[in-house]
Amino acid sequence: ENLLEAVQERGAQLAERLVRLTKKYPKLVATSRGTGMLQALVLKDGVDARAVLLKLQDAGVLVTIAGGQALRFTPALNITSGELSAALDIIDRVLGALP
Repeated sequence: ENLLEAVQERGAQLAERLVRLTKKYPKLVATSRGTGMLQALVLKDGVDARAVLLKLQDAGVLVTIAGGQALRFTPALNITSGELSAALDIIDRVLGALP
């Protein structure tokens, strides 16, 4: 069912939104990185990545930590655009609520 095409589209969607979050929260996020469906937001030094991870989990978004400061996103390959957008909206709200 065009899985490869859908994954490429979702990967581009994820990358674009992570770049926007990087620009929106420059005091919290250093950069975004990755490709396809394996991407990350790298938090700045001094930002407690574990605390952010727990807040995201409490809000219903599962991510992992990579390299100490990177929140790693590995959504299912069959995620829909709407589901991905909803998860990224939650991430935006959680980052916006941080001090």
